[in-house]
Amino acid sequence: ATIVKGQTHSYSFSLSSDARATFDSLSRDISGADSYYLHWALTGPRGTLVSDRPFRSSDSSDGVSILDLVAGDYTLSITSTNDVAGDYAFRLMDLAQATVFAAGDRIDGVFDPANETDLVAFDAVAGQAYYFDVIARSGGDARWTLLDPFGRAAFQQRDFNSINASGDHGPTTLELSGRYTLLLEARYYRADTGSYSLRVQPVSNETLPLALDVVQNQSIAHAGQVDTYNFTLAEAKRVYFDSLTANVAGRDSWYLRWTLSGPTGVLVADRSFRE
Repeated sequence: ATIVKGQTHSYSFSLSSDARATFDSLSRDISGADSYYLHWALTGPRGTLVSDRPFRSSDSSDGVSILDLVAGDYTLSITSTNDVAGDYAFRLMDLAQATVFAAGDRIDGVFDPANETDLVAFDAVAGQAYYFDVIARSGGDARWTLLDPFGRAAFQQRDFNSINASGDHGPTTLELSGRYTLLLEARYYRADTGSYSLRVQPVSNETLPLALDVVQNQSIAHAGQVDTYNFTLAEAKRVYFDSLTANVAGRDSWYLRWTLSGPTGVLVADRSFRE
């Protein structure tokens, strides 16, 4: 749509049942002017839900616009401020329309347009741990947020740009059974189309016995797995940890960590094999 200086555009819609929605700001700029000066508001059966919010402050790391809407009639208004004029775009997304996948499956996607939000969802089991694994990323600047079945954030606006620990999240144990929704949100200013691959991996850990002076040859089956080794000493000893792992399936052993705890507490915490 095209807006002129000082103009307000009003969009009306009706819901026959309750819905959970998010506002996807698709406007990088307005004819070269900062999209901060294009504002939106939402009113409905419960009154004003959003008031005078800049497009630029509505999603990704720049804002949160997750809305629980009851059935009824709504008006979404777009207002030009500070004399901005030109073309703009947005969408109000129904979270119930998220693409559903099975936990453990690989999900591939593209941010096109470059500053869009993608919605994907999976069904979780209460008490199960999951690892949120960024497998591949190219282009763009994005964040991801996980909502539980009640729309509450299990994690929010985390980096979604790296395939290492800064992009991954978990393992985290989900408290509720039901459908969880991931919002993959590219930032408003991006013009370059980005791509991504991710997996929500159910985590299965292992517990094993450990004997001193014996080489342990094991395998990590999936991202987020923890192998726990237990041993008992009859007397005090001085021991040495010998890291025999140069890489893990081609990945730097810096990302394989170990911790040691015992009668006196934590002796080593989250130390990389490479160090």
